Amino acid sequence: MSMDLTRRSFAKAGVLGTAAGALLAQGATVAAFAEEAAMSASNPEGMRVPSTCNLEREWYKPVEGIVAFEEELVTEFAETVECDMVVVGGGISGCCAAYSGHSNGLNVVLLEKGEKFAGRGAQIGCINSELQINNPDAAKLDAEALVNDGVQSGDHRVNRKIWERYANFSGQAVDWVRGVVGDEAGDWMADTSPISINDGVITWPSVVNCTMMAARIAPVVGQRLIDEGVDVRFNTPAVQLIKEDSRVIGVVAKDPDGQYIKVLAANGVVLATGGYEANWKMLCENVKPRDLIVAQWRNETTTNTGDGILMARAIGAQMDDYPHAMMNDPGTMVATHNWCSSLILGPMRVNEFGKRFINEACSMELVTNAIANQPGAHDWVIYAGDVFATLDEVFKKRNFPFSARGDADEIMTNAACANTLEELANIIGVPEEAFVATVEAYNKAYDEGYDPEWGTSASVLLPLKEPPFYAVEEMNCTMCTASGLTIDQYSRVLDTGYQPIEGLYAIGNCSGSMFEGYYPHHIQAVSHGRCITFGYLVGRRLAGIED
Repeated sequence: MSMDLTRRSFAKAGVLGTAAGALLAQGATVAAFAEEAAMSASNPEGMRVPSTCNLEREWYKPVEGIVAFEEELVTEFAETVECDMVVVGGGISGCCAAYSGHSNGLNVVLLEKGEKFAGRGAQIGCINSELQINNPDAAKLDAEALVNDGVQSGDHRVNRKIWERYANFSGQAVDWVRGVVGDEAGDWMADTSPISINDGVITWPSVVNCTMMAARIAPVVGQRLIDEGVDVRFNTPAVQLIKEDSRVIGVVAKDPDGQYIKVLAANGVVLATGGYEANWKMLCENVKPRDLIVAQWRNETTTNTGDGILMARAIGAQMDDYPHAMMNDPGTMVATHNWCSSLILGPMRVNEFGKRFINEACSMELVTNAIANQPGAHDWVIYAGDVFATLDEVFKKRNFPFSARGDADEIMTNAACANTLEELANIIGVPEEAFVATVEAYNKAYDEGYDPEWGTSASVLLPLKEPPFYAVEEMNCTMCTASGLTIDQYSRVLDTGYQPIEGLYAIGNCSGSMFEGYYPHHIQAVSHGRCITFGYLVGRRLAGIED
């Protein structure tokens, strides 16, 4: 596939197979996408295949990492290290757990598989932090109602006590990490968006932001650990758990020279190894097939191969049932395999039949699910007229602190473009009559401020009246897996009899029991919120300060 394709010819190719150019490694070249597509066209072993998907066009694998877990028992060691608490994984949850334990007097060892702390992400979820309480413009969050929503979103297959613990402690935990990080993450502020309801779904603005975003937290907290003398070891993955009788007493790790290290932890082992989005075999075994049909794998952390889950399973731990939840988002342009924020702000979408298929104001996980369920697991996002002026108005309405120019230019550069709706329909290969009727009905809803077909809020509807008309081919993208080991509200890993395995804890995306089927984006930023909250609490628990 060539970057010299025009907008028109590219979109037309999209009907026949544009998605075949995608794999999806962040930053890969367009030529590499085409090469990977050719390699991935056959059905990989172990894949659960949807009955209606053409895999030669639609299915692409992420960049795979190297699994650290080893099945064969290790018995010889070059070094033995003794500590109170060993944390496996240096992401946001692991760094928070390690610092919480260290600051409360524990001798901590932190093992990180990669060569640096794994910081990523944007917003931070919490309830009733000082920033939220003290800001009169921040929404007042009903913790019990939010917990009820979280449990309902998990079809009551999740652990309510975990949600309650998140609601009760997340504000305190975020205030704590803010004190640790300070201005090294920029300015901190509470989200002042209102609580909104679309299609019966509440969007909870349960967010505290820092201007350098959540990605900054793990590197800053991790550096604090190093500066304060904590034993932090990079390029040192844990490969096995050490269990004595019924208790986990430590881990086997492998140092950068390939030698085995025994790390014994008197108080507990904390697994914070992340998800398994870089392990294709585990993805095929545990994730809905259509959740894997994406145009971008946004997480560059290829060390996330499910090692913590695999190590714990090997000693009898339980994990969430299939199918596991993925943190998938809409908004990836098939033309570039890059995410565009404006595609998630509610513009009209049509499928291969030229028809709308979702209330565009719904929360992201529901839009994502709807896109995945369309023919080809893709759609087209429609714009018209002066795209910059349209997006600029949306950005101002949402109080975005940045310009819409970049998104507008990206959309116009990579969209199919035509002066009439009929011509645009022919370019993207959808039925002309159905497409024109769909746009006309949408414009009528815009004029009347009421959408009788899908119930999209009038504040989200955009005019599609003036040429030129644009269509951006869109597919979903993946951030990470969001299911893992079965835990209780204290982050203790449970065995298959639902009993805690003494000495073993799991936090972050290595842990499960909180999401079911999909990740609930409408409870905003709960993933980073749970990483901080349960990391903070586990450190305090192992230090004997609280349950």
